[in-house]
Amino acid sequence: MASLVRVGTLLGRQPNVPSACLFTFTDRTFAVEVLEAPIPVLVEFCWWFGTSGHSGAVLDRLATEVAGRMRIGRLDVCEHGRIPSAFGVLVVPMLVLFHRGRVVEQLTGLASKPRIVALLRPHLPSQFVA
Repeated sequence: MASLVRVGTLLGRQPNVPSACLFTFTDRTFAVEVLEAPIPVLVEFCWWFGTSGHSGAVLDRLATEVAGRMRIGRLDVCEHGRIPSAFGVLVVPMLVLFHRGRVVEQLTGLASKPRIVALLRPHLPSQFVA
């Protein structure tokens, strides 16, 4: 994982305590929970959850808002390096939206909630209003 470049740091913040709707993906669970999911899945590739680029409230709130229509979660690239390598993740944080086993959207670096919502909106039912 030496080739990964870290974009942005939230040093000094407390580690995240994810919401009940936010998933934690691993090399072992990725195929079933992401690639085989019947709904779109947004994965944040990050170093560790305490310094996640989109940490805290943004992804937690979005995960709650889209529960049942989309899955949102994180994958720690330090502990689970096989998946980032397979999908060419070279910069973290990086958001990757998967649907039916394929990458459909990507966003590299830090992003605001409006930018993330704009990425997700085309892949959600029309009643989504975040």
